[in-house]
Amino acid sequence: MTGGMPPDVALRYLKAFRAEADLLLRAPEKIAPPIPRGYRCGATLTEDPAFDNRVVRAVYTNPDEAKVIVRRVTHDEQATLRQIDGRMAFLPASVPPCIVRVEDKSTTMAHWSPIWKRLRSVRISMAAPEPTTLGLDGVTYTLTTGGLFGGRIALTWWCDGPAEWMELIEAAQALGEWVDRHFDDSGSHSTLS
Repeated sequence: MTGGMPPDVALRYLKAFRAEADLLLRAPEKIAPPIPRGYRCGATLTEDPAFDNRVVRAVYTNPDEAKVIVRRVTHDEQATLRQIDGRMAFLPASVPPCIVRVEDKSTTMAHWSPIWKRLRSVRISMAAPEPTTLGLDGVTYTLTTGGLFGGRIALTWWCDGPAEWMELIEAAQALGEWVDRHFDDSGSHSTLS
C-alpha cells in the first residue's frame, strides 16, 4: 500500500493519519456539515476495529424542538492511505486530510426515547472489571453519553467485553443497530456481538 515508501516514512504518515482521525472522530458534531446549534449529544458509540474502518454512531437531540439528528461517521483508512500510495516525491510537508464519510438523518424524540431509556437504565459497577484476555486484534468499543456541561460518561471495552458489563454491551449494540437502520435496509454495520 505504500508504493515502495521507506517503512519509517510510511509509519510516520500512518501515525499522522491516525492522530488526525482521532481528533475528527472525538468530535463528530464538528465534521462538515456541523450539527446545528441547539442540539446536544445524547450518545455516541465508537467502533475501532484493528484492521478495518473506524465508525462513530452519534445521536444529537434538540429537546426544544423535539428533533433528533442521527449521524454515522466512517473513517476510510484505506482510502486515506491511497492518497499517498506511489506519490512519495509529491507529498507535502503536512499530512493530506483523512477521508471520512458523514451520513446524517433526522428523526423524532419519540423514536429516540426507547433507546435512550434503555441506555439510562443500565446499571454497572464503577470498579473496572478484571482483565481476562490480552489481544492485539479485534474491536475496541467506546460508549459515551452526556456532554461537556451536563456531565459525561465514557466506557471502553475490547471485543465481547467483560461479563459484568453485558447489560451495557447489549444496550450499546441496540444503539448501534438503531443508528444503522437509519442509513440502510441491508442490515446493521455494527460488529458488536
